[in-house]
Amino acid sequence: MYSKCGQINRAALLFECSNDLDEVSWNSLIAGYVRIGANEEMVKLVGKMHQLGLKLNTYALGSVLKACGTNYKDSNQHGNALHAFSVKLGLDLDDVVATALLDMYARTGDLVDAIQIFKLMSEQSIFIYNAMISGFLHGETISDEYANEAFDLFSKMQKKGMKPSKFTFSSMFKACNAVEAFDYGKQIHA
Repeated sequence: MYSKCGQINRAALLFECSNDLDEVSWNSLIAGYVRIGANEEMVKLVGKMHQLGLKLNTYALGSVLKACGTNYKDSNQHGNALHAFSVKLGLDLDDVVATALLDMYARTGDLVDAIQIFKLMSEQSIFIYNAMISGFLHGETISDEYANEAFDLFSKMQKKGMKPSKFTFSSMFKACNAVEAFDYGKQIHA
């Protein structure tokens, strides 16, 4: 409760004083640390949790993976270790975890692994499509090739009957603007 209200210090104090900590308590504090960008504390807590044999739930794992995409110290190493951990637990194909993995790799410039995760997903949700489209458009300079990949994914998504979200449209307009595909942008907007 405290971590969701932005009072992470109070949440951590309560956590440290408690004798009855369950996986929910651990996952909540980890998510709180991720929310405020306290990545060092998050890494320490994940390590302690692992030593005690407790498991991250899919949402906490997704949060930690998201943090690994922010390029804090050793984030790539932690991200790769967490990817291996998620595979070992069979969570790598979970929608939340896969989306976070894909996003992490795309944000750190590893589109090869991001694409591989996208292709491994048998059930590709709107979240997976959005993450992959956004992944192609990450960075200051967007190449024609990556913009075209985003356009292709957008088309495939629509052919599958998925309704684009506001996030999808925002990404597509970014692609159109980057490669000056203004007519295509008008078609999307129509």
